[in-house]
Order: sequence, then C-alpha cells, then structure tokens
Amino acid sequence: MIIDNFKYNSLQENEIRVLVLDAAGQEGDPLSGALVVVKHIPGEPVTRYEAMSYTWGDQSDPDYIDLRHPKPICYDKSCICDKESSGSLAIGRNLASALRKIRHQSNNQILWADSICINQQDLDERAAQVLRMRDIYKHAQRVIAWLGLADEHSPIAIAMLQELAECVDFTNEEDDILNNRIRFKPDKYDFIMRRLSDNLHDWSKPMPFSDRQWQALVFFISRPWFRRLWVRQEILLAGKDTIILAGDDSLPWLHFRSAIEIIAAKREALVDKVDILIMVEFFNARSFSALRLLRDFFSLVAYTHACEVTEPRDRVFALLGLAEGGFTSKIVVDYRKNIKDVHRDALVRASTYHQDLKLMSLCDSASEPTWIPDLERIQHQRPMTYGRAALCSAENGHAFTKEQLLLQGIRCDYIMELVGPQDSQNSQAELQATVLEAVKLESY
Repeated sequence: MIIDNFKYNSLQENEIRVLVLDAAGQEGDPLSGALVVVKHIPGEPVTRYEAMSYTWGDQSDPDYIDLRHPKPICYDKSCICDKESSGSLAIGRNLASALRKIRHQSNNQILWADSICINQQDLDERAAQVLRMRDIYKHAQRVIAWLGLADEHSPIAIAMLQELAECVDFTNEEDDILNNRIRFKPDKYDFIMRRLSDNLHDWSKPMPFSDRQWQALVFFISRPWFRRLWVRQEILLAGKDTIILAGDDSLPWLHFRSAIEIIAAKREALVDKVDILIMVEFFNARSFSALRLLRDFFSLVAYTHACEVTEPRDRVFALLGLAEGGFTSKIVVDYRKNIKDVHRDALVRASTYHQDLKLMSLCDSASEPTWIPDLERIQHQRPMTYGRAALCSAENGHAFTKEQLLLQGIRCDYIMELVGPQDSQNSQAELQATVLEAVKLESY
C-alpha cells in the first residue's frame, strides 16, 4: 500500500515549484518525477514549462506520484534544488491520467499543475500562489487543457470541430483574437453560409453534419472542464499555443474557439438538430471568447454566475487575474476569511474604484445586508442602460460601512411601483409596455 508521505518545504517570495515529470516507456508505468523550486519574477527570464488546466475531480480514491530529491534543471540562480524532499504524493486520478497521457517516452518534461506544485494544506502558501496564477499561466510555454480520457464521442467531436476550423483564415490571428473576429477562407464560404450578394450572406444554411456528429459534440462540450470557473482565467491568460486534449485526441484552442463561434453564429440553423436546452452548453463553451472582452469585475461576476467552484471564495479569487483596475491588488487572498466578508470586500473595492453601483443589479439574490449580492445564488441579470455623459455613474458620492451603503444624490421623484427583472430577449416594445403598465399615469 502506497502512503502519502511527501513533505513540502516553504516557498519564499517570487518562488514557485515546477514538476519534472519522468519519461516512461509504457503509459501504465508508475508516475515519478521531482519538484524543483525556481524563481518566477515578472519581467525576468523564467524556466520553460507547460501549465496544466484540468478539473480535480474526486479526490477520495487518489493515485500517487513518486517524487525524488531534485537535480538542477537550470544552471543559474533561478533554480533552487535543495528545498524539496522526496516521497510519495497523492494526486487525483484525473490529473494522474493526464500526466500518463502527456509524458514523453524518452525525455523528461517540465510542468506546472496546481495540486502538485502548491502545498494545498498550507493556506498561506495557497493564497500567495493564487496571486501568482496570472503570471504562471501567462508565461507558460504552453497551456494544456485536459478534458479527460477519450470516449466514443470525443474523436467524432474533435474531427467535426477541426473541419469547421479549417474554414477559418488564421493569417492575422492575433489581430482577429483581439477584435473577437473570424475571417473565412474564400473557398470555404459555401460550406458555412449561402452567399446572397457580395456583402450579404445567409447564416441559416444548414451545416452538413449528421445527428450522430451533433450528439458527439454535445457530449464533448458537456464535460465538467467547460463548467469550471478557474479554467477561464487559465485559458484567457494563456498564449496562442494552448491545446485541448481528450485522451489521445487533441485540438488547438484557437481552432476550438473559432469552430464554436461559427456554431453560435448559426444557432438558428441548429434548432432542429440540437435540443434548445443543450444550446446552453454551446454558449457556455463560447463564454471563453466573450470573457476576453469583459474586464470590469461586475460583468465578470455576472457572466460567470453559472460556473462551478468547489470553494465559494473562488467566486472572487478566480476572477482577480481577469479584472481590470488597481483595486484587485488590494484584495487579500485569504481562505480563512469569512465567505461573506470575501465577497463584500471585493464588491466594495470594485464599486469604490469604478465609482458606480453596478453591484446593485446583482442584489436580487442578497440576504443581509440586502446590498451585498450572494455570489453563490446570483441571477444573470443586467441593469437597463442609462446615462448620457455620466453613463452609469450618477452622483458619485457614496461610502460603505460593514453593513451599510451610504449614498448621496438628488431626489427627483418617489417610487410608486416596482417592476421585476425583465427577460433580456424581450423586444423594446415589450419592455416599454411593461414600464407603461407599471407607471399607471394619472391625470392631475
């Protein structure tokens, strides 16, 4: 019986661990390697490594990796080899299956995987390393998104996605990613759409895929990885060489993203192919692209409300690497802190920084105090847009105490009637009718 007897040593500032994964001749060979501590200072050269993006899954029946005392992987001051010991470390079976699939047969491989490279039992280290996640994934040589082992559906789905991606012109991919745009190869237009004129196209043209292919794709994008909140930051911060793996089947992330964008654009043509409820899975897969365009904290919170986390505090911590604004550096990652206080602190700091009250649009799920949204039960709502020059910032005088939100403003009228949240799919006429009904104008 293997015993988890590996003991971590403490990390210092600007240090991370990387896993040197041993090569193996057979996929079923035991996992082995070494943990090496390296300097990871923003702006300075770092050891080349690949970062893993995966779901932890069930940890109750672990696999094990045998970790020996490390040898140098670099020959400068960035590599510190006398800090880690040796022993067996318990890891989840999903990560173990990933390591067995990706390890080389003849050469060692340098990887970063959070459940191995972070001492999960040390809450202080865990908090410090969470703050480094942005740099870890941003500077990785490549990010490997492990979706799990292959099944009967994955090769069909990946082949289908690749066929769609082959319609895309990736010549100016960096500019297209930045502008969330897709260019098609001239000879592939007829595969995607019906050309009506030089500047007009019919997107409702059905795509030539069988029901079996559509079913395989639905199963593929319904895998747990797509629902996890943390993986959004991991993928969006990664470079363009990111790949997704399902067993032996692989696909460049850029190809996956482009294929899903095509499917989303042609959703009206899919109604008879895919159950309307399953379309949620397509838009969940597409959310990675949409999040690239969002940077304010409240939009990120609202857009990721349906994503899954094991630790409720990660509703905040998993978004810090994506949110813009200096307030994120002032949020202390502390897994000992009360969950409600973590949520309140982040929301208050974001409101103060942006000088707006967007957090009020999330308060339908609040308990006490009512102005603090419950991020575990949030409803996907958007406030009605308003503005002129001030946009969403009305009178900007507001202050917070632990339980109170203090506002300044100009009283211009009294609220006589409240209207509940409206469906974002409603037409402008339907919205106007609802408001007029609520107003109930009376003659004086």
